[in-house]
Amino acid sequence: MEMRAKINNDSFNQKSFLNVSYNPIVSSFMMLLDSKCLDKDLHITGLTLLRKIVEVANKELVTPAADWCEEDWESYQRIIEPRQNSLVDIGCIEFLCKQIQDMEDEEILE
Repeated sequence: MEMRAKINNDSFNQKSFLNVSYNPIVSSFMMLLDSKCLDKDLHITGLTLLRKIVEVANKELVTPAADWCEEDWESYQRIIEPRQNSLVDIGCIEFLCKQIQDMEDEEILE
């Protein structure tokens, strides 16, 4: 029997996602953000999504990780650190440094 997943009553074939992997998707996403072809709101949303890769590990908070105290993330450290390391491995630090350096829009920088 072919497995199908449902999202909003639409089904799609899970096999079509077998060759999809995390690193190329996140790398491509950072390249899209770096291309400066998105409008301001989409750019901000994209940067927020990158941040959320780490933050969703903490099931207790929805606030930005920058606002967390040490005890807010301690119990999720074993999940958060590998996510952070994977972002580091694909060049997220360099990407963010370039974003900060090149960005003139204060709202996006914030």
